[in-house]
Amino acid sequence: MADLLHAARKRPSALPAGLPEGLLLALPGLATVYLSFQGGGFFAGAPAVAAAAVALVLLLRTTLSERPFAGLSPGLFAASGTLAVLAVWTLGSALWSDSPSRALVETDRVLLYLLMLVLFGSLAPGKRRAAWLVRGLAVCFGGVAIVAFLTRALPDVLPVAENLQNERLSFPLSYWNALGLLATLSMILSLHLASSDQEPRGWRVLGAAMLPPVAATLVLTFSRGAIAVAVVALPIYLIAARPRGAIAALLTAIPTTAIAVVLTLDADALAQVDPTTDAAVAQGGDLALAVLGLALVAAVARALLLPLDRRIAKATIGAAGRRAVLGLVAVGMVLAVVAAVALDVPGYAGRQFDRFVEGASVDRPDQPRDRLFDPGNNGRLDQWQVALDSFSREPLHGTGAGTYGTEWAREREIPLKVEDAHSLYIEMLAELGIVGLLAVVITVGLILGAFALRLRQTRSHVYAALLAAGVAWAMHAGIDWDWEMPAVTLWLFAAGGLALAGRRERTGSPPRLLRVIVGVGLCVLAVSPVLMAISQGHLNTAVDQFRDRNCAGAIDSALASLEAVGARPQPFEILGYCDAALGQDELAIDAMQSAVDRDPQNWELHYGLAVVRAVAGRDPRRAALAARRLNPLSTAARRAERRFRGTTPAQWRRGARGAAILVD
Repeated sequence: MADLLHAARKRPSALPAGLPEGLLLALPGLATVYLSFQGGGFFAGAPAVAAAAVALVLLLRTTLSERPFAGLSPGLFAASGTLAVLAVWTLGSALWSDSPSRALVETDRVLLYLLMLVLFGSLAPGKRRAAWLVRGLAVCFGGVAIVAFLTRALPDVLPVAENLQNERLSFPLSYWNALGLLATLSMILSLHLASSDQEPRGWRVLGAAMLPPVAATLVLTFSRGAIAVAVVALPIYLIAARPRGAIAALLTAIPTTAIAVVLTLDADALAQVDPTTDAAVAQGGDLALAVLGLALVAAVARALLLPLDRRIAKATIGAAGRRAVLGLVAVGMVLAVVAAVALDVPGYAGRQFDRFVEGASVDRPDQPRDRLFDPGNNGRLDQWQVALDSFSREPLHGTGAGTYGTEWAREREIPLKVEDAHSLYIEMLAELGIVGLLAVVITVGLILGAFALRLRQTRSHVYAALLAAGVAWAMHAGIDWDWEMPAVTLWLFAAGGLALAGRRERTGSPPRLLRVIVGVGLCVLAVSPVLMAISQGHLNTAVDQFRDRNCAGAIDSALASLEAVGARPQPFEILGYCDAALGQDELAIDAMQSAVDRDPQNWELHYGLAVVRAVAGRDPRRAALAARRLNPLSTAARRAERRFRGTTPAQWRRGARGAAILVD
């Protein structure tokens, strides 16, 4: 009887350790869905809520689990240590940026990544857990991408608000390139599910079905970077995993996905600033039926080809066969080189590079498809140069977390509003210097290295999928601001934690005192994101009330926001404008000055100070000049400088009457 019970314990289950752990493994995917529908997690409130939630889950695991630290390992300590250094350095940057609010927002985001890394690194090691994590991510990534596709194809059924550059699909993440990366990640994981003979048959069918609609979503974003990393990362998975089911999967996926891509590119009415015209609605309905039909065809075809997986799995290749394959590969490589030389591929690449360096904007609202074949840098070089100039001035610690937007406003040469440098690595140099860049590179490098090591140790295809997805993320982060979009980044730290967990499970229950100490520490860490989430909730309400001209409500909400986090300038900005509107001139000036003190490099706050001083009949010229100095290309700042050139209170009040009110 004892032997029977022992065997039962050893028998693998559908979920690694019962339903609670299954729900835990679903957490990254569910968090991705939540963050996706919260603007990708870009704005302050969503990352704070997510960080507080992950801290709570980690606290419950620490206090209730029998072995809460089963996966601790030197690799996990190294990665979490460097990420903790980054969090402390980010928070400490308030000392030299004079902007504690920006530092707090950025710290909450880093804290979210750190907590997720530690949470999943604490789990006992096992490739079955990684498999379920990837399945959950694939379903959630694919679900978000398919919903995004349907909002564009069926705008009369699923209407969404317009966005900047509305001709490019960005809902629900609010940024087309981030949605493009999410679609690329979904394609990598879906290809893994469709190809891996280590996956159950139902998952292989589902993976094949998701590829056509997700590819259509990727096309509608018109994101050159996301498409480029997809072209690189998908072969990485196939080469690293060498799954036996790849032949059947590719026979299914290539034709159905290619047709979906061609049909989506031909749907020109959907790629316009207004995709809700009668022509677009008709075209979108046809496209939706076609793409969903292709998904069904892919699923049926993959199911019919499942027996092929078994036959290929049973096939063996002898030494002679392997030599023949290697010979064919060598011949293919030689032919590829000859063809590249004959077709002048090096010369073409050089010309394209020159066009990238010299090219400016590639965005054409009337023909967004043309941007796919335009190698122009679209302003990236200007943004990177401003960041590198900031780094050259402060190479050790940078200008401070979250300050790139103020640097760009002051130094830019083109009238484009930008908050991030469109490169994680260059922006880290600008904002947090060498220390920040090293912390990010070491952490990401350890995670990618862990994926590769696990793949080598286990030959599990799931780690090949994670490696390909991680490489795709690391590449795309070099040309965009994915770090600031937790919806496309949080998964990396969850999967990284699992990969970094020790090879052998740590047994034994930790002492109660250690649990208490860790629990108290987690409670302390959760304070900042909880308060930031409360503050942002009240601030959002205040902004809405201000726009509705409900200053009484806006004042109450702004004060409530400050009660949670007093370091933020935005509530003071609303108080300043509302007090000025209510005739409370002294209160208005004091409030706006408090906003300036909390973010002295923000030109909009100096502009607001100039306006409320002018309304009160006080000299606004110094504040207006400061706003112009901090943003020389701003139309509002230039107009304010002209409006407030007078020398009398009457002239200043008259100039304030038509001034724009800048509240984001």
